[in-house]
Amino acid sequence: MQPVALDKKNLQKFVAALLKLGKVRGPVLDGHTGEAVLDDLTPESPLFLDYANFKLPPKREFFPQCEAIGRFGADGLSPEPLIRERVTYFGLRPCDAKSLRYLDTIFTDAQFTDPWYHARRNDAVIVALACDSPAETCFCSSVNGDPASADGADVIACNLDDALVFEPVTGKGEEFLKALLSCHPLPNLIPPSEAGFSPALDPLNKGGAEGGGSEGKFSNPSTYRGSNFLNENSSFLREPTAAELQKKTSQAAAHTAPTGIPAEGVPAALRKNFTSPLWDSVTETCLGCGVCTWLCPTCHCFDLYDEQDAARKIRVHDSCMFASFTREASGHNPRAKRGERMRQRVMHKFLYAPDNYGETFCVGCGRCVAHCPTNIDIRETVAKAAL
Repeated sequence: MQPVALDKKNLQKFVAALLKLGKVRGPVLDGHTGEAVLDDLTPESPLFLDYANFKLPPKREFFPQCEAIGRFGADGLSPEPLIRERVTYFGLRPCDAKSLRYLDTIFTDAQFTDPWYHARRNDAVIVALACDSPAETCFCSSVNGDPASADGADVIACNLDDALVFEPVTGKGEEFLKALLSCHPLPNLIPPSEAGFSPALDPLNKGGAEGGGSEGKFSNPSTYRGSNFLNENSSFLREPTAAELQKKTSQAAAHTAPTGIPAEGVPAALRKNFTSPLWDSVTETCLGCGVCTWLCPTCHCFDLYDEQDAARKIRVHDSCMFASFTREASGHNPRAKRGERMRQRVMHKFLYAPDNYGETFCVGCGRCVAHCPTNIDIRETVAKAAL
């Protein structure tokens, strides 16, 4: 399928058409902070396109900061029911779309599949928006990314002067655009058991997973069924001009220069510097607040708690930057110092992930750089470790 274009004067028609498919989350301006936030759209929602990125990462949409995963009853622990809802996510930056593919590796591998994460990903369409003006804290090009990358997206959009140009990436994305273009049947949700996982999957991963977890499960158009039709003519979508396609290409190439992190040798250097005094040095000003991990789109550590009053088991985000993260029942802590915890965070992304998955689990979004209260810069830390 060829790219399609949308004149910006028709943005509200586009939003109204998207809402025919189901719930839509997209960029709107927060009147209190003056920043773009990912929020539910309505037919009247004015899309806000002039932003570098959202402060909060999209992992929260699929892996919530706190969620119930089981209920205690007379028969023991029962999994929390899956809630199926089709959602279109419009405006995720390419680094965030890529981060979802990394999380897919963790939560939907061949042996253990998280049913709640899997359901949300299977029912989502990711429409990424290429960066036309990356922030100074962004460094995706240093970690095998690209401001216009389609990695992890179903559709990639490019923001030009007067138009948006959309290009399908996956089968799901192609079907999505065809539905808008020609009033093709829109997708209905299918039973969870037909989407590649069992709704009765044990939340503690004792029951195994149906079919494993692969990227294909989130991009195969066969996971859709059509029965509803778009009631309005989608004439606001058109074929892009040659000039628009040329600008799309040149704009993508303008922001690909690597920034801050060496291109090669980082894993080997980190392995050599495990006991380096560098780690204590870079954390002299660290508060241990954990904002770097809360805002990181690929950090995925969590803890499980039993709520006795509510008779439920909940899962909450955790952080390797907290002293309690590795504290044992005896009181011993193998990572008692902040430098040791910083070393773990950096090595997890730049050493252990490449060893285990063949890729660096950092997408260069720059959130940890932009929002650290004491200005600790992971780019500088990795560069020093690689010397």
